[in-house]
Order: sequence, then structure tokens, then C-alpha cells
Amino acid sequence: MKPTKIRHAWSEHKDFELFRPNGTLNEYIFLHFWNPMRILYKGNNITTFPNACIIFSPGTPQHFGSHEETIHDWVHITPDVAELLDKYNIETDRIYYPKNHGFITDIIRRIEVESRSEGMYSDMICDCLIRELIIRLARAVNSKSDTERLNRQSKEQLKQLRRMLHFDYAKRWDISDMAKCINISPSYLHSAYKKLYGVSPMQDLINIRIEQAKSMLAESQKSIADIAREVGYTSSTHFIRQFSKNVGVSPLKYRQNNLLEHRNVFD
Repeated sequence: MKPTKIRHAWSEHKDFELFRPNGTLNEYIFLHFWNPMRILYKGNNITTFPNACIIFSPGTPQHFGSHEETIHDWVHITPDVAELLDKYNIETDRIYYPKNHGFITDIIRRIEVESRSEGMYSDMICDCLIRELIIRLARAVNSKSDTERLNRQSKEQLKQLRRMLHFDYAKRWDISDMAKCINISPSYLHSAYKKLYGVSPMQDLINIRIEQAKSMLAESQKSIADIAREVGYTSSTHFIRQFSKNVGVSPLKYRQNNLLEHRNVFD
């Protein structure tokens, strides 16, 4: 199995809409919507709850969008994934709400990094990660998760903190600051956040910063030092190291690759 196209934590503008009346040819598409999404589902127009997932099979019409800015993870997968879906009883063209959805973005990020690295055995590693994604999805939709052990108040506090991280990612956060913001202990924050989102709060903050940096690298001529500072790093060296670790290439290489892709589109 291979990813043919992939993006994690991909943002879309207001009034985003995608319409593929004939679906895709010889590709399955895994989608994870962070926000509510309007979608054509079994012939009806519905609005999903946050963190809905769906795997479109080849040829299935696709029509979804949102009036608000939205974020989603997506990956196009070669048709040999069908056997794995069947093995773990994951139905295509069906909306799922995984009880613990935090692993999805992380795994898709890892697949994206590996697929772009072109390193030794990258295809094999991508195959393993796709298997992990499907197997963990099967477990999340068919069994109880640690999320159920969090009470309603804790979940709302953690959601509030995550919104704050997205809107104030340049702040010099540490785990104590995060805990104070929502009035819980740092140790409980770390464990509860990871149960709900599948990553630690500090790693989630890093992911948010890296995504903002990617947009700036692709869409502006700002220096790497300026971008590092604007997304919350006091050290350019630290920023470059974390960016390279998470994305698989340096910030400069990422910018060069995006310029090359842009030229290829218009050549």
C-alpha cells in the first residue's frame, strides 16, 4: 500500500467546497475532519460532528464543504488497501466517530514525512503506517477508549486549551502555563491531553507551529529567522532542527520544493 497524495492538519478557507461527482479512479481516500463538515452522505446532505472520519471507495461521488475555516487530514491510498479494510471490518463510504481520534493526525503526519523523504525503505515504512492507521481506527470505533474516562468538564477544559494553542501558538508556553490556563495540575494535563488527542500538549504545540511555518515558507518571502520568531521560537537553530524532524526536510528545502511544485503547475 502506498499514499499517492497526503496532507495532515490541512487548512481550508471559508466557504471551501469539494465536488467530485464521479469520485476517484483506483484510489481510496481517508478523510478526518477536525471541524463540523457539510457532506453528501447516502444521498442526503448532513453536517458531521467534529472529528468525523470517512473512507471513500473508488467511484463514490464526493461532495463536502464548510462555510467556516476548517482543518482536516487526508490521504489517497492505492487500491490494495481494500483487503486490509475488509480484514478489520472497516466499511467504506461510512462516517465513523473514533472515540480516541488523536492518533489520526499524528500517523498521517508520519506517513507524509516518510513519503516525502524518499529514504531507504520509505515505501515499506509507509505501508506499515497505513496498516497502523487502519488497525487503530478499527480499535477506536469498535471498543471503549481511555477518552470515556475523562469527565465532561475535563474534556471541555482540554478543548479550550487546544483552541488557545491554535490562536496563540507564538506564546512561550510550557506545561505549567498550559495547566494554569485551565486550572488543572501539569501531571493531569499531560496524561489527560494525550488520552483525548493522542499526543502530548507540547508535541501538539510543536505540530501547530510547524504547520504555521510551512504556510509562511510556501506563501511568503520572510526569512527563516523571522518565521522562526513569529511561530514562537527564540532560536532559529532549534526551529530548523524541530522542523526537519517533523517534516523530513529543512525549512529551506521545503521552500525550494514548494517553489518547484508551483513552477511545475504553471509550466
